Amino acid sequence: MGATEILSTQNQAITNYDFSKLFLTTFKTVELTYTNVSGGTVELLPGMLFGQVSADLKAAILKSASIDGSQIPFGVLVTQATVLDTASKVVQIAVTGMVDQSLLLLDGADTLNTLIDGRTIAARIPADTEGITLESFEELVNQDNQ
Repeated sequence: MGATEILSTQNQAITNYDFSKLFLTTFKTVELTYTNVSGGTVELLPGMLFGQVSADLKAAILKSASIDGSQIPFGVLVTQATVLDTASKVVQIAVTGMVDQSLLLLDGADTLNTLIDGRTIAARIPADTEGITLESFEELVNQDNQ
């Protein structure tokens, strides 16, 4: 998702380009409020999987161990945001669209194979969101394809 310069001399330049995309198709977003209760500053990154707290309908980073409703996949964060401790910020979350699963960011030890109520996170995403689907494939963006 950017360019990395490897070598730059007077006579030559070598640059690696990453053409990978988080969202592979058009997507629909919703705006939700995220409140930071972590005790420190939180850096929210595109691709983070989010749930929604049942009591107040606020966005929360999906954690499989949660019991407030936010352990159920709701959508994928679209834009980066920095949220100070106890602050709130409105964030854009994609609720439909095809997502490159290799760019999906999960919290802590959670993986796509982590079980929530007997089903993996990978199985829950298309079932519990409005329309997020995960795709896994090899694009011609790796070093060995250049």
